[in-house]
Amino acid sequence: MRRRLRILALTISVVTSLAFLVPLTMAVRRTQEDRALMAATDAARDIASFAVAIDSPTRLHAALTSLGPPDGVDVEVWYADGRAMGVGAAAVGPISASVQAALGDRSPGSERARVTTVSSEGAEILRPVTLPGGEQAVVRVTVPGSELRRGVAPRQLALVAFALVLMLASVAAADRVAAMKPPSPRGGMRTSGDGGDGWLPGPTVIATAD
Repeated sequence: MRRRLRILALTISVVTSLAFLVPLTMAVRRTQEDRALMAATDAARDIASFAVAIDSPTRLHAALTSLGPPDGVDVEVWYADGRAMGVGAAAVGPISASVQAALGDRSPGSERARVTTVSSEGAEILRPVTLPGGEQAVVRVTVPGSELRRGVAPRQLALVAFALVLMLASVAAADRVAAMKPPSPRGGMRTSGDGGDGWLPGPTVIATAD
């Protein structure tokens, strides 16, 4: 009996924990990704404001270098003629197809931050801008995959540990309930353990004279 109760309690706790654990771990990962992408989008917007206000690429590079890159991201500013400047851990590489497409996009509303790629390797935020002289440029902010996953694993492990504690607690509670002795018989009920003959008394019949 005790073994059956322990198995039943473990089964119920496992099913319940999985029902909550899977969506919670996914929510933790998604929350960190959204936080990192939001910070990168804000950085792209701020750097685009610098690019619009400073007409000289040399002065812009000096200003970005003095400020330093935002935490955990790399910043590049690409011009339509192929010039580029970078601030951050990664060096400026060949121009990508997404940057070329953003440089050629002059449709209404194109000057807004947009996420072009999001994967386990990282994300890319592009912000097209029009410089004071009319030249087109693109602010590119790269978010590495490590930044998208920063702090996710410890929080997920904490959720798993909490679920394991709940499982063990439910099994222990079920085992304690199974170990409890049933209440002893009361009243006119007699059993062989009480020294009786093992029979329960039947109803009493009272005869009356007519």
